[in-house]
Amino acid sequence: MDAIACTTLLLVAAAAYGSSYSIATVSGVLLAFTANAGHNFFHKKDNWRMYYIHLSLLSVRDWRIYHCLSHHVYTNTLQDLELTSFEPFFDFTPDPKKNWIQRFLSWVYYPFIHATMCHAEFFSRCYHEILSMSELLIALVIPPLLFVANGGYIISAILMWTWIICVASLFQNITDIVATHRSVDFVQGDAPSHATLHGNATMQDYSEISHLQKT
Repeated sequence: MDAIACTTLLLVAAAAYGSSYSIATVSGVLLAFTANAGHNFFHKKDNWRMYYIHLSLLSVRDWRIYHCLSHHVYTNTLQDLELTSFEPFFDFTPDPKKNWIQRFLSWVYYPFIHATMCHAEFFSRCYHEILSMSELLIALVIPPLLFVANGGYIISAILMWTWIICVASLFQNITDIVATHRSVDFVQGDAPSHATLHGNATMQDYSEISHLQKT
């Protein structure tokens, strides 16, 4: 993980030095991998590696709430914020009442939504004045590196930083949505599968799922 993070920063500097958006794109993908790897560490007690996610403008505090306390406890139900927080842009449930925009047009606009999500979360925390000092300081590691490496061109540094974060945001969200730790046996509105009932869940889990379907 540390090697991925270091490689990301080296490629960031190389992209700025050579004014290469191709290298910047690769660094954005690696930044997404760095943030996703950091996810493994905010499942544990506080440790410095969990703060890698701040490089992508996301927040450890927020992720612990809607990922650890919501997604992993209420996976793929309406209490799972990772399932419902995309509404009204996306509806991941098998709801027959989904409108045609959610059903079909979302395939067109999803890259834009996912590519701007890291920026949106960052500016939302700024607006609500809940941005911590650690989040701000770590988020601002990349811009000065770009500024120094490109010879002091601030506009170019900001534009390349924006591109890197957009690439990271897109790949991070795509990875998150299709990640293998997500349950494929049940999504709110489904009938629980045989695997859910007999393989991955207890009878108590099944009863709770059935109750959620009826509410």
